[in-house]
Amino acid sequence: MTKLFAFAILFSVFSCAENSVTPIEKGLKTKEDAFEVQKSIIDMERESIELYIKDRGLEFKRSGTGLFSKLEASSNDSLQIESGDIVVYSYNVELLNGHSIYSSDENGPKALKVDKQDEILGIHEALKQMSLGQIGLFILPSHLAYGVAGDQNRVPPYTALVYQIEILEINKVKKDK
Repeated sequence: MTKLFAFAILFSVFSCAENSVTPIEKGLKTKEDAFEVQKSIIDMERESIELYIKDRGLEFKRSGTGLFSKLEASSNDSLQIESGDIVVYSYNVELLNGHSIYSSDENGPKALKVDKQDEILGIHEALKQMSLGQIGLFILPSHLAYGVAGDQNRVPPYTALVYQIEILEINKVKKDK
C-alpha cells in the first residue's frame, strides 16, 4: 500500500512539472517572446503613469524602486516613521483613471507595523518617507502594488495605483541596545 501511495505522489509531481509554464508564456514560442511581452507591459504602465502626472501638472520624485512621491510640507518633521514603528494612516486608493477603489472613509484607517507586517511593498516604502500629520500622494507601479495577479478583488493585474495617505498616529518601537 505504501509503495502504491509513494508511486502516486511521484507520478503527480512529475506530471505537474511538464505543465509548469506561466500564463504569460502560454502560447508563446520562446522565453524571449515572454520577455518581450513583459517589457511591453512595463513600458505601457510607465507611459500611463507619465501621462497621469502630465495631465494633472504634478511634480513627483521617483525613487530607485520606481515609487513616485509628492509630499506636503510637515510641521512635525521630528517624528519620522522608521522600520518597526506602528503607523495609523488614512488613505484613498485610485486607479490611474481616477476611479476610487479603496478608502479609509469606507473601511476605516489602517494600522501597520512598518516592514514587519504583510502589506504591499510600495506602502512600506511610502510610509518611511513621511512624518506625523503629513499628507503624501504616491504612485505605485504594479511591481510595488499587487503585481501580475492584482488583488483578486478590485485591483486588476499589472495595475499601477495612486495612494493619498495621511499619517494619523505613530507608535515608536523601543529598540534594544
